[in-house]
Amino acid sequence: MSMHRIKLQGVLNSATSGSALAGEVLRALGELNEVRVDVAGVLRVTPSFANAFVMRVLAASPDAFRANKCIIEHALPHVAAAFEASRDRYARGIRLSDQLPHVA
Repeated sequence: MSMHRIKLQGVLNSATSGSALAGEVLRALGELNEVRVDVAGVLRVTPSFANAFVMRVLAASPDAFRANKCIIEHALPHVAAAFEASRDRYARGIRLSDQLPHVA
């Protein structure tokens, strides 16, 4: 099994950064079986970062987390909770503004 590892640290606090991470994960999943996002050094994750990352990954690969294609590892409890809350929002139908259908 081929795998790619991404290590993050500090405070993850912008939708732009979350989208960039989603892009990196999705590019890697296009070529590899698994991506591990190591967040051992992450102190805090804002909802905007987590939503942008999680919702973009799920929009492109709905089973990415459930099938362990994208694994978030070594998370502090509150960091893991931020990502899980975004997965829950997505499951309840909440989307990023650019993922909503446009009304003409």
